[in-house]
Amino acid sequence: ATNNSFPGVPSLIIPLDNGTTTNRTPTFTWNNSLDPDGDNLTYNFQLDDNSAFNNPEINTAGILTSNPTNTSYTAEIELDVDTVYFWKVRANDSTGYGQFSLPFNFTLQSYLAISLPRDTVNFGSVNNSQQINTSTGNPLPFWAENAGNIIANVTITATPYFTSVSYPSSNYQFRIEVNETGAFNTSASVMSWANMSNVSAAPHVIDLDWHDWKNDFLTGLSVLVPADEGAGTKTSTVTFSIE
Repeated sequence: ATNNSFPGVPSLIIPLDNGTTTNRTPTFTWNNSLDPDGDNLTYNFQLDDNSAFNNPEINTAGILTSNPTNTSYTAEIELDVDTVYFWKVRANDSTGYGQFSLPFNFTLQSYLAISLPRDTVNFGSVNNSQQINTSTGNPLPFWAENAGNIIANVTITATPYFTSVSYPSSNYQFRIEVNETGAFNTSASVMSWANMSNVSAAPHVIDLDWHDWKNDFLTGLSVLVPADEGAGTKTSTVTFSIE
């Protein structure tokens, strides 16, 4: 009979111990175990929000070695934000398991961020009393994305566009439009033309998702040049606030 020696303890690499991440499906990497018998190894990965590992959120076995140096595993469930997680790994040589590594812990932080892949709307030359909006696709509307990792609301405000009329007024309006299906709550968002303002008591985009296949919206603009507006270049700075 041949005696089998169980594999050694893997050493954890990332996420770093006591580190942080904003990725809700993080990838975990560890150095491969050494096996005295040269057996092919698989790994058991465990993750829990309790250091006792008494009810692991993830307990996956049979993870194949990624390369000769280290092995990686990407979480297949979305983890909760603002939570401390603990993780550990052990190796199996098909006869049995070696010891678990000492656990590492990390904090999954919530993250609020918005990005604007299209951040300028240029109406070009417009005559007095002429109305123009982005619904024709010329110019294209603003395009914004939730670049964070939690569902959020967005408020849109702007500086005045014209000087010959009061502000806010129907001469300068906006509306929220769908780009990716299911990205936000359309019934609760401002989907009809509304007067642009430099203040708002309530957000305009409700429950904007963060998943990259449904995390964006468009913001259309409509302007009616006042009859007595003076000539010259007109600009307005539009601000997208996420909360």
